[in-house]
Amino acid sequence: MTRLEIKNSAVDISVEVNVRDSGWNLKLINVKKLCRKAATAAWHAAEILDTLDSTNNTAEVSISLIGDDEITELNKNYRARDRPTNVLSFPALDFWTDRKPPPGAPLLLGDVVIALGITECEAREQEKSLANHLSHLVVHGTLHLFGYNHVKREDTKIMENLEKTVLASLAIPDPYSETQVIKAKLSE
Repeated sequence: MTRLEIKNSAVDISVEVNVRDSGWNLKLINVKKLCRKAATAAWHAAEILDTLDSTNNTAEVSISLIGDDEITELNKNYRARDRPTNVLSFPALDFWTDRKPPPGAPLLLGDVVIALGITECEAREQEKSLANHLSHLVVHGTLHLFGYNHVKREDTKIMENLEKTVLASLAIPDPYSETQVIKAKLSE
């Protein structure tokens, strides 16, 4: 496990990346750096810094790159769905309430887990690079940690627009473009 400190205003973000399926390192060069970059871009774009108390000067997020068997087990245990999924997020904090960590304590944002097999399959079916698709899933999962969701139609639009903005800042094409949506539907 490694950690990278990134300064942003009065709050630093620490992104820990744990590669638990060695296939990730075989498929992508600098996979940890790619994940850190995507999570940090989501952090900057989410504009949550104004909601934080300046006495909490460190925020932490953890990303685990795992295999399909492990994510199937997590999906079954936490979502009652006995099948693999591409990404799961486990928020540690509710940004929309007044609950804040004590002064000086790190702001624990939560964990994002991403499965290799299903991510690789989706990238291939949607004719995207694995690196771009992983970046999208890291951004998507990280935004969930900040309280964004896609339960209601209006929430979906807000989240998707923010994802597009973050991905554009990383020079990654819009995953929700008409072409990409058609490819995704054909692969279902």
